[in-house]
Amino acid sequence: MRRESPRLLFRPALIPSSSHTLANNILAGKNNRAKQKIEWIKVNKELLGTAPLDQSRVARVLAEQGEASNREHARRFSELRKQFPDPPIFYLAVVDWLEEVFPVERGGSLDHCLLSYMEEETEKSVIEPYADIPLFVEAATLWRIVLITQDASTITDDFSATDIWLYQEIVLNSAGLLGVRKIPKGIGPWLFLGPFKVLAAWKPQYWGSMEFEYLIYPFGKVEVSALGFLKEQRADWLGNNLERILQIEEQNFSTASATITQAQDIQKGLAKVAGTHLLHINAGLNKLGASL
Repeated sequence: MRRESPRLLFRPALIPSSSHTLANNILAGKNNRAKQKIEWIKVNKELLGTAPLDQSRVARVLAEQGEASNREHARRFSELRKQFPDPPIFYLAVVDWLEEVFPVERGGSLDHCLLSYMEEETEKSVIEPYADIPLFVEAATLWRIVLITQDASTITDDFSATDIWLYQEIVLNSAGLLGVRKIPKGIGPWLFLGPFKVLAAWKPQYWGSMEFEYLIYPFGKVEVSALGFLKEQRADWLGNNLERILQIEEQNFSTASATITQAQDIQKGLAKVAGTHLLHINAGLNKLGASL
């Protein structure tokens, strides 16, 4: 039976149809990432120190940068919620995450199109003009499939830490079944973990909760780059599983899901050293990796 989902209170805006407009959107996304890279290069030179890297110093820098990133992301997501007050909050987190990890320009018609696509209001053709962006259409479609089968409308704006932790278990089970058959190479578990990080950052009152410490946070190409950089700088305290972790992009979905827990153990260790939350270390690794 087809699930009845809350209706969006807007008609999807027209998406860019010309190759010129699409190229501009892609370029804008890449330029945003270039600005982030410049910021992190400065942080690397000034704060991370020289090889061999000191664990406590690295942990402190990642924690500080990660917390700042999470607070900024929370502010930006609050603005997005004001702009779109009606869709289920989790749908909005999915859209925010897709725009975070793919080189597209945030906002505008793409927000409308993705939300409408997630709500089953439109056909796949509404996002096909973005097919030139590798794996973007496939990623959006995989999330649409998950949301059709695993109702997210029960996750309201005042969700608790337990609500989001339990829903992650449901989503990961569903994604794991898809991973056996339908997930293309290049898409790993990180795709299904990102929206939970978005919502965790949005709720600072829960940052110290046990449930948020038990959430699994995204770990993909960017975070691999960060750990690879730390290894090159002789951070010998990264542990015995590092080589397997650095190969996560070559692993199938099931194996990568297990490897992520090993990567998270490294991040938990850094969080303990810095006296901070796992969420902040994960965001700090992401900021570092995005600069490399």
